[in-house]
Amino acid sequence: MRELLRERGFAALWLAQLITRIGDSIHEIALIWIVYEVTGDPRLVTVVALASFTPGLLLSIPAGVVVDRVNRKYLLVATEAFRGVVTLSIPFVGEGPYLVPVVVAVALIASTMETLFGPAQQAMIPRLVSKGDLDAANSLNNLTLSTSRLFYALGGVIVGFGGSFLAFYINAGTFLLSALVLLAVPAAAGVPERVADDGSESPSLLAEARAGIEFVRASPALLSVIAMGVFVDFAFVPLVVVLPIFAALVIGGGSVTYGFLLGSYFAGTLVGNLLIGPVREVVDARRGAVMVAATVFTGASLAVAAVLPTVVSFPLAAACAGMALAGGANPFLNVPLTTYIQATVADDQRGKVLSVMRLGITGAAPIGIALAGPLVEAFGPVAVLLGMAAIVVAAGASGLATPLIRIGSVHAPD
Repeated sequence: MRELLRERGFAALWLAQLITRIGDSIHEIALIWIVYEVTGDPRLVTVVALASFTPGLLLSIPAGVVVDRVNRKYLLVATEAFRGVVTLSIPFVGEGPYLVPVVVAVALIASTMETLFGPAQQAMIPRLVSKGDLDAANSLNNLTLSTSRLFYALGGVIVGFGGSFLAFYINAGTFLLSALVLLAVPAAAGVPERVADDGSESPSLLAEARAGIEFVRASPALLSVIAMGVFVDFAFVPLVVVLPIFAALVIGGGSVTYGFLLGSYFAGTLVGNLLIGPVREVVDARRGAVMVAATVFTGASLAVAAVLPTVVSFPLAAACAGMALAGGANPFLNVPLTTYIQATVADDQRGKVLSVMRLGITGAAPIGIALAGPLVEAFGPVAVLLGMAAIVVAAGASGLATPLIRIGSVHAPD
């Protein structure tokens, strides 16, 4: 990873991602809290949450087309700068009658910019590092994402002591700083490499979007890889609903216990991302098998976290151990999966393929969350966690019957 960060272009891209993820953590806390603080109306909080979520559902595929048509460096710079400027409109209007409409508008715009930023950032990585370093680069990105989630606590502290408006000033500053850092990325790396021009007319945005979806459907291995990632995310997203109830009813704790459980999972992901480097040759040689094994192990670890606390005298430690194991295995799915897409999909299709996967994950998330509450009420948190674990194990085991299990090395010499 240290060697990767000596590459100026990748180092700038990575640093910008770190800065913007810190900004995201502050942004999400402040955006929700300011509406609740000013109005006290949970319905308006729901509206803001939906506004943050909707663009990912509606615009992922069009965003992928844009990512594959324009210079990705300048797209990243523009999205970050625009987010920074738009965020400043919230403290500008203050606690007046326009606050809630402005917050909703900012939530929509910021989420739209993120829908462009994510695929563009991932699509650029293969232009900045060698194929042999893709696993390490994606591991570092995952590590950064996991670490940045610790800044949710910082967002809460800033809002609690300095107020929401201070948080938005800091938040805007992180986006603008990220835009400046991205200027150090070579412009040539942002231009999608295209197949030879046959002189035909460029397809419309709609036609290109359809072509991107068809591209995924036509590749059984690629479809299997994306489907596994979507099913795992579908099963894990409800943790934010189930874990607090599990902490209270099964372990007998409160918010601190919930924090330990969630923190154990993210601590596991940190360790898992660090472990990929030393074993990257094994990951590369048996990429499909590693993804299948990691997915099954992740589900089995979640089952351990659900059941073991009910039969031992140290329930919190047992649950945290299971969550840490699940978190540690997860990077061995996500990193090889992302690298496979980056290394095997043509550069001018990469943004669309990444956006198709993003759409699948974004669409599955609200279904999982919506089902979690009623299922916990009907069957209890242990049964629901076991159901989630079963979905993950089944998703992994299904890879044995698909071309995914046969995926090997993608690190051909550059």
